Amino acid sequence: SVFAVPDKPIVFVRKAMKTELADELSYPARIVSKVEAVVSAKVEGVVTRVACRLGGQVSKGDVPFWVTQQDSIYHYAPAKVTAPLSGVVSEIRVTEGSHVSRGQELGVLTDPKRLALRVEVASFDLNAVRPGVEGRLQLVGSDQKITVRVKAMSPAVDPVTGTGRAELEIKGDHPLGYPGQIGQ
Repeated sequence: SVFAVPDKPIVFVRKAMKTELADELSYPARIVSKVEAVVSAKVEGVVTRVACRLGGQVSKGDVPFWVTQQDSIYHYAPAKVTAPLSGVVSEIRVTEGSHVSRGQELGVLTDPKRLALRVEVASFDLNAVRPGVEGRLQLVGSDQKITVRVKAMSPAVDPVTGTGRAELEIKGDHPLGYPGQIGQ
């Protein structure tokens, strides 16, 4: 019979060193519109008229898009696609002649005067980031540091990104910027 003799265990010893732990968390922030509505096709057909322009103002009930139904049962009738709210056209996702399906997104309306700051916080930092916590924001292209405060936190973590959403508010009277603008 053969018996294996175990080797002596190997032990590593390192000298303990005093290090400073970071007391600061840094996350990218994004300016978003608090009001955002997607304008969707109500019928399947061809976009026959885009009656809005990027950056243009529309009122609730205006008709920014026309879609002509391609089925003879509907007599090729054009269908009005109305704006669900008043706002500014921030995206146009189709052109005249585009074939669209029912429910397809045609454009996006936002209110660039009603803005919010959003941050996606890593799940392991969620205990440290809670409503009332203050921080500093520096927008890309600016040297100015603005004091911000966590206004609200989502109670859920996104399973894809592993982050929880926080909404920030600016302390004081500072102009926020533009939707889509980012900072840290």
